[in-house]
Amino acid sequence: MSRAVKLKNNVLQSGKTWMTLAYGSTRPPYSAARPHNGVDFIRDYTDEEAKRLGIAKSSEDIIIAADAGTVVEVQSRLAISKNPGNGILEFGNYVLIDHGGGLQTRYAHLAQNSVTVKVGDKVRKGQPIGTMGMTGKSNGVHLHFEVWKNRLRVDPMPYLIGTKDLVPKPAPAPKPPKSTVPASTSRKHTVIRGETLSAIAALYSTTVAILAAHNNIKDVNKISVGQVIKIPGASVPAAPAAKPALKPIDTIAREVIAGKWGNGADRTRRLTAAGYSATAVQARVNQLIGTK
Repeated sequence: MSRAVKLKNNVLQSGKTWMTLAYGSTRPPYSAARPHNGVDFIRDYTDEEAKRLGIAKSSEDIIIAADAGTVVEVQSRLAISKNPGNGILEFGNYVLIDHGGGLQTRYAHLAQNSVTVKVGDKVRKGQPIGTMGMTGKSNGVHLHFEVWKNRLRVDPMPYLIGTKDLVPKPAPAPKPPKSTVPASTSRKHTVIRGETLSAIAALYSTTVAILAAHNNIKDVNKISVGQVIKIPGASVPAAPAAKPALKPIDTIAREVIAGKWGNGADRTRRLTAAGYSATAVQARVNQLIGTK
């Protein structure tokens, strides 16, 4: 059925598009065995426009690319003929544009010598490529428009009204992987009894000056128990190394008797540093050697 159509991707420069034959039509000279494999368009003038211009209501128009692509075939020098022949000559003068992704568009029956592009040209959407004509197997001036998908002709209308894309949309960029490196953080440290700002700075590998400035501390020698110190960009302080397990008191007492821990004040100092009670060790030593 002939009707005016509103297209998102126009093929007529005027945008005044009248469809005279739909895709799949079996209207003569087409049939169920050989249906119409494209859509036919003419330019649609209003009665006032046709009267003002002194032309028929439907007339030729400039043909434009429905979308961006590369010209892969062109035929442009055929004249109007009553017996154009079959095969590719049925299209008369035409342009075939490749849009990528297996999609191509053909613009057929163009006027002789009106084609303005050549094979290899990159065309943009809306670029003029020729003039409507009636070369090839045609009963009047019109555009025969086809869409090919993976070498098969498909209904062009979804591509023209915009429900399908002629130019494949680029794949979305992959999202960057989430970083496994923790962002710089500001930790908090609560002061305990006996701590100094210098000791806290050493714990977090920073300086007294940085802590003072970050916490607005005017006197670095005056911090109080329970005071919260903010540590800029700090990492978690390393846990202190675990102390080795203490040996049984009998083992240490026997080592003392054997002279491994020295004598007098030196022995007391070494036992204390190793985590032993020098008094308890000496008492066990006395028991082992039978003295009181």
